[in-house]
Amino acid sequence: VLMAQLENVLLELSQSSSMSDARYERLSSLRMRVVQLRSIVGAESTTLAAELSSGQLMRNEVLSKALVLRGRSQQLWLQIVPDVERLAMTALSAPLEKVTDTLFGTLRPLQDEILRAAAREQRPTLAISRYLAVSVPALESVVELADAIGRELLLESERHFLAAERRMLFSLSAIALVLGLAAFIVMLLVRRFVRPLLDIEHRIRR
Repeated sequence: VLMAQLENVLLELSQSSSMSDARYERLSSLRMRVVQLRSIVGAESTTLAAELSSGQLMRNEVLSKALVLRGRSQQLWLQIVPDVERLAMTALSAPLEKVTDTLFGTLRPLQDEILRAAAREQRPTLAISRYLAVSVPALESVVELADAIGRELLLESERHFLAAERRMLFSLSAIALVLGLAAFIVMLLVRRFVRPLLDIEHRIRR
């Protein structure tokens, strides 16, 4: 019964470790996607800002580049949101909402205005100062989300280390207990069976 209980506890610790590993991997993958998102939306924002400040009609190759970047960032965002929701970490809710508001709620409409003007072969009427005033906070919000995920990764690493330390201590204690139990059983066998046999043999020899 004791051995069965020890096996159950070790199994529970192992399952807990597997869950922790999976959470760490999800966080790591999520942070990688957010960093990629920051790179892509930064490139898109820089491209559009340069065209806006030039005052010239946007060239077709620049428009194509901007649309490709838009598609890639949208695809990443569609992966990021459900990943954050599945993790259900309170610390990520506010940064995610800020990205939603500043990047997709404020900056994207201005970028759409620029792209629509380019598609009609017209110069956008948007002022570069207004665009930059919106784009900088939007890009910073993505960095803040990546930083929040990074902090959760550090916390998860600490929890994983402490859990591994507990598992090691418990395993050593379990081994010591099993060895002690085995020694006790040997002593009991010696006392109940071997010693009486030795006494009988000694009497016979006498």
